[in-house]
Amino acid sequence: MLFTLTVKQKRAFVAILGSCLIFYIIAAYGHVQKGMDLKVLEYSLGTRPTNTKSGPAFYNMSFDKAALEHGANKTNMLKYQSMYDKYLRPLQGKPIKLLEIGLGCGEHSEPGASYYTWLEFLPGVDLYVIEDNVICAEAFRTEATNARIAIGDPADVKFLSKFSNETTLKRKKFDVIIDNGDHSMKQQITSLEHLWKALAPGGLYVLENLRTSYLWHYGGDATARDTRIHTTMRYVYALLDDMMNGWAKQPVSRELASIDCMAEICALRKK
Repeated sequence: MLFTLTVKQKRAFVAILGSCLIFYIIAAYGHVQKGMDLKVLEYSLGTRPTNTKSGPAFYNMSFDKAALEHGANKTNMLKYQSMYDKYLRPLQGKPIKLLEIGLGCGEHSEPGASYYTWLEFLPGVDLYVIEDNVICAEAFRTEATNARIAIGDPADVKFLSKFSNETTLKRKKFDVIIDNGDHSMKQQITSLEHLWKALAPGGLYVLENLRTSYLWHYGGDATARDTRIHTTMRYVYALLDDMMNGWAKQPVSRELASIDCMAEICALRKK
């Protein structure tokens, strides 16, 4: 059976089709322009958290509860709750500026699990994320309306320098920086050395997944005896040597106040 349209219906259909075509052209042009004018920071719609998947957050929530609620692997597979409850729980309700390296793309949890965890655990947090997986970051960016996502390689010195300048030169420095990147030795050490200046005095720099210092495929030393391999944990030991002897052989040593380590995680406090 043939379906015929009246003249009025045809005109309405043509008008709708034309509007869709115009919208598509504008969107496509905007996408091209965005690619041409891409800056270090990919600003999302909002700059302050307003909601989470589970509704408004409340103060004095344990990190374990927040992480489990949003599927972050920081407490079930990894046991970071003691570290984060010790140092970050007292910051709940305060105007915290936090950077996490890694959106969680390709990990054992959904991308953005940490994003929702931080919004829940630290109400009002000013959240930034660095992610080098462009496809994953772009896909999640429309959902991450409460964070600023920078797309770039956290092992690239030029990118880190640009990021640090854009986010801290005319703005407050970060109170907390958390490295949950690709866990390689190069990425962990490079990020630490070049983001340390972006950390505020008294701020906390957290190194996660330090077990990779003992895994070959991350550039680690499985024997823990080959001193030719520069692992992140050896870097931490060198920082301790500097602290104990009053040296400043490592770039961050001069401003390092303390180091606190637990299973697979260390927190560095800046003077």
